[in-house]
Amino acid sequence: MLWRPNRTSPPTGPSLVLVVGIAVFYRAYTFVFPASMIGIDPDGYAVWINQLVASGSIEAMNVGFYAKASFFPLLNGLSAIISGLPVRTAMIIIPLLAGILIPLSVYLLSRYITHEKATEVGIAASLIATVAAQGVHHSFWPISQSLATLFLCLFVVVSVRSISGPSHRYRFSLLFVVFLLSMALTHKLPMLVTIMFAGMFIVLTLLSRTVATQLGQKQRGGYNVWMLFGMIFMMAFIQWSYISNYLSSVVAKLIALFGSESASVSATLLQPTAAVSPFSEIVGILLRNLHALALLVPGAVAWLILVYTNRSKRFVQVQVLQAVTAGLFLLFPVAIVVPSEFNYSRVTLFIEPFLAVLIAAAFIDQSGRSRKLLARAWSMMVISILMFVVVTQPITVEAAPDFPGSPRMYLTSEEVAAKEFGHQHMDNSATDPYYAGEQPFPDQHVTASGVLDTTRENRYTSLNSALYNATLLSDCPPDILYRQIDVYRFQGPWRLTWDPKSVLDTHYNRIYTNHGAKHYSRVRCVNSNSSAN
Repeated sequence: MLWRPNRTSPPTGPSLVLVVGIAVFYRAYTFVFPASMIGIDPDGYAVWINQLVASGSIEAMNVGFYAKASFFPLLNGLSAIISGLPVRTAMIIIPLLAGILIPLSVYLLSRYITHEKATEVGIAASLIATVAAQGVHHSFWPISQSLATLFLCLFVVVSVRSISGPSHRYRFSLLFVVFLLSMALTHKLPMLVTIMFAGMFIVLTLLSRTVATQLGQKQRGGYNVWMLFGMIFMMAFIQWSYISNYLSSVVAKLIALFGSESASVSATLLQPTAAVSPFSEIVGILLRNLHALALLVPGAVAWLILVYTNRSKRFVQVQVLQAVTAGLFLLFPVAIVVPSEFNYSRVTLFIEPFLAVLIAAAFIDQSGRSRKLLARAWSMMVISILMFVVVTQPITVEAAPDFPGSPRMYLTSEEVAAKEFGHQHMDNSATDPYYAGEQPFPDQHVTASGVLDTTRENRYTSLNSALYNATLLSDCPPDILYRQIDVYRFQGPWRLTWDPKSVLDTHYNRIYTNHGAKHYSRVRCVNSNSSAN
């Protein structure tokens, strides 16, 4: 059993069901309501999954790593086949699973590491994990790491049970291997996370034993540790060497870094002359990062509190959770220094559920041990911290696909209809970068045999300089699909300082229009040196 209820604890069923219900509803509703998929990558995944479903073979996808580590497309493909739904709709399996498994796994971890106020800690941790911005974001914006995060949560749950005690350890060791293999066949980063976890657990164990020896105390150790950690390193080696070329690519980059060849690649960044950021620099930083800071700072404090107070029979359980979070904390500097390898938001996605447990356990569980004179002040502080953590999660650009002042990361039904008109009647149209890349009908990009339909490809190009530098007339694209929106997306959010519609209405012929988008065409460029300022 993963969890045996404590009969002396207050009932948790209604509260936990409510939290899970909120998590599932918001994620599922946000996923299904737009006329297109949300974000940049999910529609591309949907095309691959349509290939898999149509052909019945993983090989039809031909997408490198994910043709071998194919749990994500396989799960969504099975969801489509079993439900009979289109792939784009069947991918709702990811937000549904996230809404159920994240709160429940966080609740279980909270029960494992607390011995007082376990019910309150579990419900509070589940609520924090439910609203955590990156977890919400990557539920309605499903990618392979979304599924890998769920496997990581389950992996940590069974790690706690496998390492902390002899009871059922063989059963949990089997689950340990199952979830480890699941992560290896889903995404590259979880293997790095598990290695960091194993390394930090060894370090924390050695430090705690050294301190206990100096104090003349007996320190309880973990069970099955070396065998389980050996499996982690073996699985990581297999994935990085055989399932992917991750290990060889890292070696090549190190050789290039210390050798004669330069490893730096200078990216061409957009410097628009006719567009501005919708936010000031400070406001933009806060809106993008406040949710992470609101978890990381209290989480770090909670980690230190548990280091000082962890003297209970659940010492090993707490140490497992501390090792996971410490390993993930150490990945943040790497993500910031080398963002080309993995963005720090990916680390945030992994660490959110475990920070929720640490925060709830450290602050709520400790409130029962405060002296009477400090109990009221401590309770008020705990309530303030929890409210701050919960409230800051929804007020970030990551929490909604159409956050005010940020690009809308989905298409309306009118925009979908206008783009489909272009596919049927235009050879090549230019439009804004997000609109050009979005594929609202992933199933139409695949033939009945699972082969990519090349007639649906390359029908749209991006208006970069013409849109953001107001050089529409001098660049003179012959056909344009234009949608008038508040904020555009290309290397960040941008608000135009000029009106393309007035230029298009004056110099182009409108050949299609609806309330969301318009197609324009022109016969010739009358002035190649003019601009549309």
